Amino acid sequence: MIDPDNFDSLTNLKGWVLNGNYWLTNSISLGSTASSATRVNSSVGTGGLSQDTKNAGVPLSRYWLLQVDLNVKF
Repeated sequence: MIDPDNFDSLTNLKGWVLNGNYWLTNSISLGSTASSATRVNSSVGTGGLSQDTKNAGVPLSRYWLLQVDLNVKF
């Protein structure tokens, strides 16, 4: 499945995604996402335009992401 939240909408990637949230108070939460992927077929590119790497169709050989979010409701 192609998803902009997982592997930045790139195709020909296979890997894992770990996502978690922790509520510090009723109005403050801390969230994190970690993911890693490699190309399924090395003779085919990853397609698309990656917003994380700003590459114009250059195939990635490995994808890593660590994202931490602090959310405050007011």
